This record gives sequence, structure tokens and C-alpha cells, in this order.
Amino acid sequence: MWWPAATPGAGAAPPGTRKQPRYELAPGPDVDLDHEEIRDRKGRRITQPYVDAAVADVHANTSRGRPSLTGRASTSPQVTFRLPPALREEAEAQARECI
Repeated sequence: MWWPAATPGAGAAPPGTRKQPRYELAPGPDVDLDHEEIRDRKGRRITQPYVDAAVADVHANTSRGRPSLTGRASTSPQVTFRLPPALREEAEAQARECI
């Protein structure tokens, strides 16, 4: 069975808690694109250069996580601080009123 790679720095997920992949690898040998004629949904023949370009395109357009809040390719600003429980409850109450 296929499992996604663990996120660096994260602990291993308990068995049965990982999301199932959206696809499964087909059983059997790989396709020989030089001898078998396989076409994409637009009818174009899939060749090894076609596969290489598709893989390069996926790798070029794959990013990790959510897009930056700044709209640019930079890290979003983040502020971390500690509060006493009573002040936190008051802040959460005010935040709920703003929603």
C-alpha cells in the first residue's frame, strides 16, 4: 500500500489515521510507450518526452502549504504571544462578535 512521506519534524501518525491516497498504482508491469500506443484525453499519443514534460510541469507547479497572506511568494507575518486564561477568553469572545 502507498503512504505519503511524513512531514519533516512531525511525529509519525498513528496507524489508521492517515488520509487514503486519491489514486492507486495499477498492478502489473509498467507500460512500454515505444511499443504500446496510449493516448491522453485529447487524443495525443503519450510518449516518454510527453511523460517527462508532464512530470516536470507537476514538480514546477507544486508548492507546500497555503499561499502567503501577503499575495507574494514570501512567508506570512505571524505573531505569537501568551495570555492568562481570563484574557484569552475575553479576546475569543470579542473575536466571535466580529464574525
